[in-house]
Amino acid sequence: MKVPARNDLSHGNSIETFKATSSWLSAFMKRYKLALRRRTKVSQKLPEQTEELLEKFRRFVIRIRVRKSFELCNIFNMDETPVWFDMAGNFTIHTKGDKTIHIRGTGNEKNRFTVSFNMRLHGTKFPAICIFKGKQMPRGEQAPSGVIVCSKRVDG
Repeated sequence: MKVPARNDLSHGNSIETFKATSSWLSAFMKRYKLALRRRTKVSQKLPEQTEELLEKFRRFVIRIRVRKSFELCNIFNMDETPVWFDMAGNFTIHTKGDKTIHIRGTGNEKNRFTVSFNMRLHGTKFPAICIFKGKQMPRGEQAPSGVIVCSKRVDG
């Protein structure tokens, strides 16, 4: 596939002045037989009894709250989510007609850290906590304002 040179000044364009519109992009992709392709993935289905399980859990929490006399302001929700250092996107531009599309990564697909989000039942949100496995914050580096960073030591 032959793609125009980056600094093609024959049409009066340079990298600094080049601007692309959506119609220009569509024509470019059509000219070079490119298409926006989506990565396919298999998702899990929720169990059929999800609603019943949620209601059972809600009743359990209410029962404990009443029995132990917990105030609503002392009930918290915490959620953790992994964040990968190499988060490949779901879309790529590739030649039309190919059945398999490989999305390249940096080799860090398995390296990740955990972000924890916490809030009180009545709505007070707490700063996000970033947990790194076996890492320490480099000297002189600071976390963004409002983010707590910690590491846990991994032996072996």
